[in-house]
Amino acid sequence: MNAVAKGVTANWPVLPLAQWPEADRLAWVANTERGRRHRRPKRADRYADPSLQKFRKGYGRWLGFLKHQGWLDPALPAAQRVTLERLDAYFVTLQAIGNADYTIVGRFQELASALAILQPAQDWRWVRGPRGGVIPHRHRTRRALVVPHPRVLYRWGCSLMDTAANPAANLAGALQFRDGLIIAIEAARARRLRSMAGLQVGTELTRRPDGCWRIDLPPSRVKTRCPDSFSLPVHLAPYIDRYLGEVRPFLLRGRESAAMWIGKVGQDLSQKTYGEMYGLRAQQRFKVRFGPHRNRHAAATAGAIDAPHDPTLVARMLGISTGVLHDNYQRAGQAGAAGQYNTLIEQLQAEAIIRMGYRQRRPRPQSGDAGDGT
Repeated sequence: MNAVAKGVTANWPVLPLAQWPEADRLAWVANTERGRRHRRPKRADRYADPSLQKFRKGYGRWLGFLKHQGWLDPALPAAQRVTLERLDAYFVTLQAIGNADYTIVGRFQELASALAILQPAQDWRWVRGPRGGVIPHRHRTRRALVVPHPRVLYRWGCSLMDTAANPAANLAGALQFRDGLIIAIEAARARRLRSMAGLQVGTELTRRPDGCWRIDLPPSRVKTRCPDSFSLPVHLAPYIDRYLGEVRPFLLRGRESAAMWIGKVGQDLSQKTYGEMYGLRAQQRFKVRFGPHRNRHAAATAGAIDAPHDPTLVARMLGISTGVLHDNYQRAGQAGAAGQYNTLIEQLQAEAIIRMGYRQRRPRPQSGDAGDGT
């Protein structure tokens, strides 16, 4: 069989679960179903539902490729359809249809994870790098990322809110204020898109007795399935108050909703629109399009540079430590780290303001002033 795929310029459909070979479909359903207690742990239990959906789609893409090439034999077990020759052809085809290097790496990771769910007794790590690592290292380059400092991102969000024109009565101004608040919160806490886009008022976003706002995300809304609780910067409290009291009601147009973020026609803002909005704002501000996830890069980078004395600070603030999911100490450490991280940003902001004020203390003399000798 030729290792070079035929028709490499053509694309192919992703096979939905209903069109998988029966053995594959039954194995996937059996190994991903949830509910019964005291059953044997399954490999899929470690993944959140969005991850399982991603793996399922990735495997459907692989099956679609095999069908497109004429290589899909429904009678064969999943393991017998995976060969080095076919993986090489899959790689070549993904490149030919324009997939970027990191996208191709992701496709093979999805395939390996799906196979591990279908047949957990086998070790499928080799699929990510057959022939000694051909997938992770072949034509793979490190992406050059635009990673502004969290301070820059936070100021960007606040600036959008400060300059929004009549946000309580003007649609463009209301959307700008909403987007600025999203950007500022993302810069301050760098949570994942799914968690922040679906934020609920009154249950997940609440105000503490001291006036500060707090976010409490249940395990079902967090990728790690660990409760995620943290306070928001005190500086943002007036902005949140104004958004909830004036801007959000204007956007809702009389409709009732528990969603924090509202769209331009009064609907709950979808996760897709949330990410697209961020990318468009970033394109306008930085001339480079990136999404909310870039805030996690920014936080990690700034923490390593600005707080080298505590290398675990940002990891704890982001909730990505490797402790037990429901360990009380971990959650307490994460909440404390969020406060320390916020203090660090506020300190850096204050220092910058002082430096700017010093430079602007003495205005330049103008022509005709007494100081020019005339």
